[in-house]
Amino acid sequence: MGRGANGLAGVLYGDFVASDGNGGTVTRRMQTGTVTAVSASSITAKSADGHATTFAVTSSTTVGGGGAIGDVKVGDTVTVVGTLSGEAATATTITDSTLNQANGGGQQGGQPPATN
Repeated sequence: MGRGANGLAGVLYGDFVASDGNGGTVTRRMQTGTVTAVSASSITAKSADGHATTFAVTSSTTVGGGGAIGDVKVGDTVTVVGTLSGEAATATTITDSTLNQANGGGQQGGQPPATN
């Protein structure tokens, strides 16, 4: 019964522990929802149940869907995955479903992006 990424379909938000790729672990936060604020230094997404998370954006943050942070707009549908340090979340990946569809793609089944 391998569920893989399909086991995360429909997840709105949450924290999880993942491998850091070097034998250790890292705590990550995921938020799926509508962008309510975005700038070169932060992004806030709000899920359907009203929960919102703000992530810092750095030069290491990648934007899927064929764009950059400047292409992400208020009202876009995104899945943001980031790392936690205390309660501060820093975005590592932003998957913008709205941008992806505009560029001729389409995120399959609402699945969140793969994390490293």
